[in-house]
Amino acid sequence: MRIAGRCFLFAALVTLGATMASAQSAVDIGVGFGAAWDKSNGQGIDNLNSANALGPCTPNSGDADCQTTGSMNGFFLGINGDIMLYKHRTTRRYLNIDAATGRFCRYADGEYVEIDRRQAFDSVYAIDQ
Repeated sequence: MRIAGRCFLFAALVTLGATMASAQSAVDIGVGFGAAWDKSNGQGIDNLNSANALGPCTPNSGDADCQTTGSMNGFFLGINGDIMLYKHRTTRRYLNIDAATGRFCRYADGEYVEIDRRQAFDSVYAIDQ
């Protein structure tokens, strides 16, 4: 009897939890930063004053226009947005909201484009415009 009671309680919780579940998902935010560096390879390149401009050369060979390639370094930063997707329970259509600004958007031709509030609700309730 104890096992049956626990199974019943578990089944009741799962059933009630499923009916109260929200139909919401999100497209997450991404922030990335970093640095990159690399030492010079010791090769040379002719500057723009040379007849062989931007061509290869040998450093310290007596060519006044030959410059040693330098080392490279840099800082990188990337930020992307966040879209909240709310699915209507009856029509099963999504309402897309930019989480940062609260503006409404629609997914069209591979990207999210901004639309006004009226267009967003009309598309969720399947009202032809």
